[in-house]
Amino acid sequence: MANSKGLALLTLWLLSINSLSAEESWLVGARVVSVYVESLEDIPDMVKLREQGVSVIELDVDLNHESSFYGDRSYKLELVKEVVRRAHAHGLKVVVYVPSLEVISDGVLSWVQRSLDGRPVAASWREADFFWLEEGEYSNWMSPLSPHREKVKELLIDLEKAGVDGIWLDVPHMPSYLSEDKEDLWPDASPWGVEDFRSRYGHDLPKKLEGPAFWDWMEWRHQVVADYLRYLASSVNVPVLVESSATDWGNELAFEPSLYGGYQVPEVGPPCKGFREANFTMWSHFVAQLKYVRSSSKVMIPLTYGADPVDSGRQLGIILSMADGFFETNADCYMTGTVGEGFRKKAFKLVWALTGVKKSTARVAVVFSYRLRDRVDTYVYGPYDMTDTKYMAEYRKVVEELLRKGVQFDVIPEERPGYDVLIKPRDEPPFYEFDVKGEDTGGLIHLNFSLNGCVVDVWDNVLGLSGARNFGLVFSFDDWSLKNASTYPETLYLSFSNLSNSSLTVKGAIYIAPSPVDRVGLRNSSLATTFIFVGGPAVNWWPYPFNLREASYGREDEALILVKGCGNFRFVWAGGLTRYGTRAALLWLSSREVGPVTHLIWRDLNGNGRVELSEVREVKA
Repeated sequence: MANSKGLALLTLWLLSINSLSAEESWLVGARVVSVYVESLEDIPDMVKLREQGVSVIELDVDLNHESSFYGDRSYKLELVKEVVRRAHAHGLKVVVYVPSLEVISDGVLSWVQRSLDGRPVAASWREADFFWLEEGEYSNWMSPLSPHREKVKELLIDLEKAGVDGIWLDVPHMPSYLSEDKEDLWPDASPWGVEDFRSRYGHDLPKKLEGPAFWDWMEWRHQVVADYLRYLASSVNVPVLVESSATDWGNELAFEPSLYGGYQVPEVGPPCKGFREANFTMWSHFVAQLKYVRSSSKVMIPLTYGADPVDSGRQLGIILSMADGFFETNADCYMTGTVGEGFRKKAFKLVWALTGVKKSTARVAVVFSYRLRDRVDTYVYGPYDMTDTKYMAEYRKVVEELLRKGVQFDVIPEERPGYDVLIKPRDEPPFYEFDVKGEDTGGLIHLNFSLNGCVVDVWDNVLGLSGARNFGLVFSFDDWSLKNASTYPETLYLSFSNLSNSSLTVKGAIYIAPSPVDRVGLRNSSLATTFIFVGGPAVNWWPYPFNLREASYGREDEALILVKGCGNFRFVWAGGLTRYGTRAALLWLSSREVGPVTHLIWRDLNGNGRVELSEVREVKA
């Protein structure tokens, strides 16, 4: 009965995945940075953040100490109000960071979780290797069933009253490991936990870390954390984003993404490292985690850590294919850094350009079973370490093989309709049986997705491959250009297909003019998302029949303007049969909004041999 309750609540979450309200729509395309504020002097320049392309501030005012949860937090709330006031004045949203189950204090608190053998789930700064603990401090992991839940609820309500746009809940965990001296904890055997487990399952706590009683215990842990988060999310009327590193591996942390649903922030980058030295297997682990969380999230905004712009750019390529936003930070562990303001501005512009309803194009899905993981492997060392695991190691190998063959696939928590092939696990090894056809991508990761109907392909050079390879016409993130690429990117390429008809008002664009004549007088705009192909069918490939009658050179010409779109990208073809028609198209384009197809005629009415806007008229189709 405990399982059916969780599945019913999850179903309600999933039904609303593609139905964000106007108050929530800002989460799609979110460009997030973290800001730490202890005083008014720490509040950043909102104009500068806006210029960098930031849309969401993840605000940390140090709410992780005992006094913030259980004492006077009036000063911190005043800080929050002032940050919100300044951010809103510049169109920025603010979400406030709250550690949901960890409380830092100067000793062990009474509402902490308890291990199966009764130990408090708390560790001192000497015991735990937590960089955020200072000398004399303790990390306390509170029972989600204790009175702590009401204190967190009160805090969230106070933050909502302070005007925040959302809450960022971190560490919703019941950790089995804190240090070498505190492992195999498997909480929560606190008085609240014991009572709740017995009421749900009708038997006592497990005596050993295996067998049916322990499997019930692990399932109960997942359910308790999911229930706790849903309880907190329902207490406020702003979005509550949940950050966790658990993804598909973290059974020892208790948080299970597929049982919660909702707005999720999977922490998938290896903290404080980046991926510059990662091999293809490591990158496939990265992809597996994101795909699994994506399958059960209402909104997903991953948290990763970039070592430098190249490393962040390669992570960005994968993130773009499935996530709703991007959190830009570096690998210093504190979340408030950046790999460079230039990269941030460029990355956020690309995130904005690809904002919209993203859907998978995959016809293949891998079914991942967290219950099978719990029963077979019990403990997984970490997101990138499958040592001593059987089911997890085999499942992650399936993901890697599909990536190597360039197969488009999803990772889902249960069987779902809409796929041609479901790769499902069995209860015993070999857990997966499948055969992948096709050529190896050679270490290049190829992912694609549908964006409001058009299809975007991502070519991510995660291993830094070099040499010749024909990619055709692509958008290069590295030099922000459209080009016929014949070599590997440093980071990533994008290609577009099934473009939709669109309209356009030209404010800034990148002009692509194969003919030297057509380049005269044109200026390119930095980081523009409008690309104009200048020139007629004699110099450009055209996506539309150019069925115009012959021109009378220098006296009469015809032209077409075609506008196609994908997300916030616009692709424009503007050309005539001769350079006079092309000039007429450019004058028309620069003077007004145009629709998907514009047919123009120019006649040299005053006989001066120059194209003037007053001589150009539109032919109605």
